[in-house]
Amino acid sequence: MKPSIKLLLRASTALFLATGAATAQTAPASTSANAADTSLMEIVVTAQKRSESVQQVPISVTVIGADQLARRGVQSVQDLSQASASLEFTAPAAAPGGGGFVRGIGTNQVGNATAASSVSIVLDGVVLGNVPVSDIFDTERVEVLKGPQGTLFGSSVSAGLVNITTKAPVLGETSGYVTTEFGLTGLGSGYSRDVVRAALNVPVTSNSALRLAAHFYDNSGLTNDTITGKDEDQSNYGLRARYLAQLSDKLTFNLIGDYNKTDDRDPGGLIYRAATAGSPLAQALGACGIVASASNTSQCNEQGLYDRAQVGGVSGQFDLDLDGMTLTSITAGRRLHDTTAVDLIGITPSVARQYMQNCNFADCFPVVALYAGTTTTPQVTNHSLFSQELRLTSSDNRDLEWVGGLYYQRTAFANSKPGLLIIHPAAVGMDLTAAEGTQRIHADSEDYAAFGNATWYLEPETRLIGGLRFTHSRVHEEESDLINAGVPDTFAATGYANAATWRAGVQHDFDRDMMVYATVSTGYKAPQINDQLTTTDHALDPIKAERPIGFEVGVKKTMFDGRLYVDADLFYTDVKDFQTQSCVSGISGLNCSNINVSKVVTKGFEWEIFGHPFADTTVNVSGIVNIAEYPQGFIGADGSDMSNKQLNYAPKFKMTISAERQFTLSDTYSLVLGADATIRTKQSMYLSADPVYVVPGQTIFNARLTLKSEDGWSVGLFGRNLGDKVYPTQLYPTTAFAQGGLWQAIDPNARRLVGIQAEAKF
Repeated sequence: MKPSIKLLLRASTALFLATGAATAQTAPASTSANAADTSLMEIVVTAQKRSESVQQVPISVTVIGADQLARRGVQSVQDLSQASASLEFTAPAAAPGGGGFVRGIGTNQVGNATAASSVSIVLDGVVLGNVPVSDIFDTERVEVLKGPQGTLFGSSVSAGLVNITTKAPVLGETSGYVTTEFGLTGLGSGYSRDVVRAALNVPVTSNSALRLAAHFYDNSGLTNDTITGKDEDQSNYGLRARYLAQLSDKLTFNLIGDYNKTDDRDPGGLIYRAATAGSPLAQALGACGIVASASNTSQCNEQGLYDRAQVGGVSGQFDLDLDGMTLTSITAGRRLHDTTAVDLIGITPSVARQYMQNCNFADCFPVVALYAGTTTTPQVTNHSLFSQELRLTSSDNRDLEWVGGLYYQRTAFANSKPGLLIIHPAAVGMDLTAAEGTQRIHADSEDYAAFGNATWYLEPETRLIGGLRFTHSRVHEEESDLINAGVPDTFAATGYANAATWRAGVQHDFDRDMMVYATVSTGYKAPQINDQLTTTDHALDPIKAERPIGFEVGVKKTMFDGRLYVDADLFYTDVKDFQTQSCVSGISGLNCSNINVSKVVTKGFEWEIFGHPFADTTVNVSGIVNIAEYPQGFIGADGSDMSNKQLNYAPKFKMTISAERQFTLSDTYSLVLGADATIRTKQSMYLSADPVYVVPGQTIFNARLTLKSEDGWSVGLFGRNLGDKVYPTQLYPTTAFAQGGLWQAIDPNARRLVGIQAEAKF
């Protein structure tokens, strides 16, 4: 974003906030609970497709409420990994469905047309699959459900899910807010950030209301091009409209539409983390002023490349009260359109030509550029999803509570990926086109399912749990890839699978403050197509469905007169035919083959603690100890023995801690001091036993100081990643063109951010 536009944005936002604060001062005082009231409000979740207290849900779940989302400055889905210890993310571009991992189980698959996520994002009751949202705004709460959730949520939740509930319209109320955040390099930030979020709730009629929400952010300088001096500039804006109508005393209608656009200009892409000293690659990077290291955030593309995406959707939900049960229908459609121009080498051709020409074709390859889409002919990707759910839910009672329904989902994928490899051997003395062509893929899939789940009260305090889901899946793909296949032909494959997933368990209330449960749950992730063609292998091979079974024993308890909530559980998950991907760099970029691992096991202990242990004090703690290992005899992408090695994205120990204390200054003003920490042990980010792919353990600290007014406004200072720890989201080797080289991908959480926050409510 241009500096003049930044100044205008900041000035206009400050003026709007000041106006909002003045308006708020004339509004009635907040009706929220008194700060001295340390008892916990009941937390209601929809983890079992009905509204119920989280203390009564026999599932391990992290609940992140609106206040905590605001305190932590959560902007994207990936930021949630700092609030839930069991949740990790790879780079979104390196995985379908957002890139989530729960308890070490997830999907890390680059560019595959039919791969599904193991950890799906659910938005207002809609499973988003491979057309997810990336940004979180105007959100009521987020629930992170751990373990297989296939009985109620389908085929893309074999490890867990992220259930996002946005704020609903309120009948008869006119209200809203504006929040802003400015990250300033002058205060010590590694990059600058400008964020504005706003929402407006208005009544339409006496029985209907509309809620409009919007967000905008711009990150500048996350990476830097040392040749041009330009900073990477990421801009993003999104809109959401929710309309609620009480059509009668028994019929309610919700209509939700959202749209989001991102524009990443001069993207850093894959940053060099390592290069063999004295090698042509290290010399080329040195000529750019770059030293490959774990803390490197610079590149030297110089080519004006970009990544632009648009995603949006519409859903309509009817709820009909049938006197003792509720009939719900949810119809949803989503689309994603992405255009990308990337040079994977990441070194301007003039520099690459000068130094890489000395390669001997053994230790390195004289590559000048490797384009996956160019500025004139970009890579174009389209995703679409349609889903229909119809379900009946019983009313709350003390005999039998149940939910049952039917589900249909169809997805489509189309990709056109122009590829161009340019080399410059010293012996030839000129540029040569080593490979050129366009990979084209069309794929679609369908799921049909019927499901049910029930809780039977043996006694008021003792309940049996049972659930069952039948799913039929079909997946089809067609591909032509002249560069890799060596011929222009189109190849195709179709895969089918049927699955019966189930859930069983028991829960018991020892008293009003303590519940224990034991459950067995199965999951299912649909088959996919391995679409890596080679000159010797023209077959598109179906990959088996992933089928986990999880065992969980847990306790949920409130303590200290209801001031503190504790959730602890032991888990053991056995995943048959675990779907993963083996990637190596090749002459056409990253060549990735999808594979099944015969069996992986994750087991461990989790805990959640939150509440108000003291007056004016809030704490949130989430932790996990996780042993998640590859089986004996499993061989990695580089041929290394990964027997009993920890799974990728599965630190053996992780804990997130958040604490906040409010100090009363007067009847109107208070000062709020808060701090967070995310503690991780080491974790691997590539399918290899080589320790170079293991990211060391780190602790990331955040802090904030806020002045709040009872009139509805606040202003404060914040700092995130205060230690400026560059923590990657993905690692890849550069083996095909430079032995010993290593790429890393980073996101905004990898740099220190210090700045100012403000909010005005009206």
